[in-house]
Amino acid sequence: MTVAFCGTRHNIGERTYHGTHESAQASPRRSDRYYVDKTGLLSELIELSNYCFLSRPRRFGKSLLVDTLQDLFEGNESLFRSLAIYDVWDWETSHPVIRLNLDGKYDAPDDLANELSYQLESHERRYGIDAPDAGISGPIRFRRLIERLYGETGRSVVVLIDEYDKPILDVIQNVELARRNRDYLRGFTVCLKAAISTSDSYSSLVSLCFQRCRCLLD
Repeated sequence: MTVAFCGTRHNIGERTYHGTHESAQASPRRSDRYYVDKTGLLSELIELSNYCFLSRPRRFGKSLLVDTLQDLFEGNESLFRSLAIYDVWDWETSHPVIRLNLDGKYDAPDDLANELSYQLESHERRYGIDAPDAGISGPIRFRRLIERLYGETGRSVVVLIDEYDKPILDVIQNVELARRNRDYLRGFTVCLKAAISTSDSYSSLVSLCFQRCRCLLD
């Protein structure tokens, strides 16, 4: 889908061309940079499906697209003024966003579980949700967070997952660990499917992750 190219960069002369805004930096529109507005494609993407999986090679702007979607659903209106999506987006309504970024190192068996536990705890603190009982599994904690956010806000929850395949690809030579990480991630997808089938607590599930198209250990 063309929207996946949002955020690609091309250095030309002394300027940098940007395909989308960078939420962690000042807007390139405020500096001496060119800005290519592709936000109109985001509204099409969101309207087409509630659950999206996008696959692109490295450096194609997947993470920047996740940044843009997060800012959009959180209602950061000022970042989108004068852009194509501004007049068609409902700025009166914001949504809770759970963003998981799996860009880390997963050399040890417990690295993936520890990383996801840390990120889920960060989201719980951010939204003022009490920590679960000790011993709860990561996938169940994930589903609990989604259901609590939906119950407390009454608004659909947006889930953004970046670098989803990295815990597998980074250890692909270690078949046992790769399978362990794959199975752990599968537990999260099972919880997602269960939540989707029993409630309307999702607005959008966007998984921007795979850098290579391949069958992983199946």
